[in-house]
Amino acid sequence: MGEKTAKIEKETKKVEKMQTTEVASDKAKEKVIQIKAEIKKEEKVEAPKKDGPRQYTKHDLQIPRRLFHIIGGCTVAILYSSFFTYATAVRILGFSACIFFIFEHARSKYPEYNEVFGKIAGPFLRAEEHLRESALLPFIMGVLLSIITYPKTVAIASIFVLAVSDPASAIIGIKLKGKKNKAGKSFEGSIAFLISSFIVIFITFLIGVPSLGFGKLFIFTLFSSLTITAFERLPLRIDDNFLLPVFSGIVLWTFCGLLGIPLA
Repeated sequence: MGEKTAKIEKETKKVEKMQTTEVASDKAKEKVIQIKAEIKKEEKVEAPKKDGPRQYTKHDLQIPRRLFHIIGGCTVAILYSSFFTYATAVRILGFSACIFFIFEHARSKYPEYNEVFGKIAGPFLRAEEHLRESALLPFIMGVLLSIITYPKTVAIASIFVLAVSDPASAIIGIKLKGKKNKAGKSFEGSIAFLISSFIVIFITFLIGVPSLGFGKLFIFTLFSSLTITAFERLPLRIDDNFLLPVFSGIVLWTFCGLLGIPLA
């Protein structure tokens, strides 16, 4: 670098001398342009090259993944509430779970194809999911088990909690960067979870159980959302995409029984 700089300075002085004569003026101008180009080339710093697609963690917003989570869960809940029968929903989700299980199993057995899969699904995957199964399978299994196990209104509310409250909690927690507990849950994220779960449970039961009085509905929704939020803050190692709808269903069904809320 030092030798090149010295050479450039020497050439510059030579050009300045050349510029004093009218005969070599055009040649001098060309030389000046050439020297300036060399200086810029020397000063230019190359940007570091990336070694493949970006690797996301749970601390990243990863908006495509969050949107997929919300849209996918809400779509299932709406279709089950308005269009699909119990049998149809179970068949479709059961078939989907089998297909994704086969796909994930094959992906683990043929890691040489993971790079191609990573390029396609990169925005939706976390770093560890490039090497193991993705969260989509426990998501489907949790939704399927909720539909199989719980009354329809309870199952729909549980799916909405998974679809809306879980990503809402993550987005708010990441954006506000609050202090986190051992489970990695921030207070701000939990407040977002509580508010969103209250809203989706309230609306679901308002529509699903129209005979339910406002006072009882409010109490039921408040206690249910508080209990589910407390559970969501626990440092559990099982995928919350599976646990959250299952536990939400247990809580909702239990409070329905305690408060005498009729379920079809």
